[in-house]
Amino acid sequence: MKRTEMEQDARIKFNEDRMKIAQSDFKHTHRYNFTALIMAFIIVLIFVGFSFYLIINGQETIGTIFAGGTVVLIVSYFLKAKNKEVK
Repeated sequence: MKRTEMEQDARIKFNEDRMKIAQSDFKHTHRYNFTALIMAFIIVLIFVGFSFYLIINGQETIGTIFAGGTVVLIVSYFLKAKNKEVK
């Protein structure tokens, strides 16, 4: 009986440790995703601002291509990240 109680306590401790590891991993993933989202937003703002600067200074074609490329790059990155997350 005593041995059974020891095994049960060990199993409960093992499951609690696994839950702590899973929660820690979830928190880390959440922080990473949030940071990546903020950084992507900052990059988009910088690139679109630079595109606006180019357009204002008479480089309409280059500014438009630069802005379009930025949008396509960010969208493709998010789609790739979403597909990786689903798998």
